[in-house]
Amino acid sequence: PLHHQVQGSGPMRKDPSGEKTSILLVDDDPLILRSLAVVLEREGYDVTRAPGGVAAVEHLKSKSFDAVVTDFNMPEVDGMQLLRVLQKS
Repeated sequence: PLHHQVQGSGPMRKDPSGEKTSILLVDDDPLILRSLAVVLEREGYDVTRAPGGVAAVEHLKSKSFDAVVTDFNMPEVDGMQLLRVLQKS
């Protein structure tokens, strides 16, 4: 099982330019996607949700992200394929 711990609602997470740190969150399980997004948003991150690898690739075409958090086992475009796309960009 996936476990995470949040210790309070710390300061807004910002990149060096002062903008919120942007995270692309990728998972084909809606419950996991929503749960992780809620935790990260509560901590002050700018979270974009992608319900699978195909949607993640589309997001990556139009926006850059400070970090990508992805599931590896997904249909169509899995986590390893997504990492290869990230390496090319």
